Amino acid sequence: MVAAKEAIIAIKDHDSRRPPRKVLRIMASRDGSYSIWSPYHPAATGLLYKGRLSPIVASIPYAVPAEISEQHRVDVPVKLSLHASGFVQFSAVGRSKVRSGRSRFLVPKGLGIQSQDILNPIETGPTWMATFFELSECQRVDGTEKAPIIQFGDQDFFERDDHDLEGRHVYMVEGFVLPANLRREARFGGSGWVINREYSTIRPDWVMDFRVVELPTSVAFLGIVVSLLHGPRDLHRGYMLGGPKDIVTGHTLQGFFPLPDPVDPDRNLPSLEYVSEPVAPVAAASRLANVYRRTRCS
Repeated sequence: MVAAKEAIIAIKDHDSRRPPRKVLRIMASRDGSYSIWSPYHPAATGLLYKGRLSPIVASIPYAVPAEISEQHRVDVPVKLSLHASGFVQFSAVGRSKVRSGRSRFLVPKGLGIQSQDILNPIETGPTWMATFFELSECQRVDGTEKAPIIQFGDQDFFERDDHDLEGRHVYMVEGFVLPANLRREARFGGSGWVINREYSTIRPDWVMDFRVVELPTSVAFLGIVVSLLHGPRDLHRGYMLGGPKDIVTGHTLQGFFPLPDPVDPDRNLPSLEYVSEPVAPVAAASRLANVYRRTRCS
């Protein structure tokens, strides 16, 4: 089993002449929290949503929420962070700064929701997904990678629809949080450690192999599936990150990268990037006076 704080998901498409492409990085921490993002795609901008998906299009990986409660643009790299507590948010990558975290009353400072925690994993479908609309845009596997690579090939894809010669291949990486007691069902095969099980409680007829990715915790691990879909030729490029639903509001998070071009000029999109607010001179003077007063009284 892959048991590391980092793992790389790579995809080798149906054409044997083309090299595999790195699409997604998973980084985990000791409590079972983890993040997903794609440092292997050149997109430098993105459009982030919080909203509800229509039940009719919820299974379509490129569907925009029918009811949008918040939307932001970003011009710095971001990742989808999934905490062991169930808190899910878009957060910064590296030295970039975006509004994230929660306030004293657990209200998200940026774009976040509260989903099910790691001890109560989602059973009706994936916890997250990452959809790639044009595989050739991602970096090739070149042998310099330091993190373990989990590669999916033509024989590993779960095909959700019929082949359409007029359409374009769309690859959807789906991540499921699985309880620790299922580890005993894992077996080692030609593709590595896998567990064969139903897709979800609402689709028990879909039975497939999940690739096992261990988290640095004893309570759960990840099962990864790559689904193959066929989208229209004029489908936008880039990739999408999507998270689970909020346990109260039903809102979900989605991010499309790069920012759609052109963006509707009537939409004045707020940025999610963090901007420090200058301290007003009067307020600063008042704070210094209070400090001085406490010093004299001590």
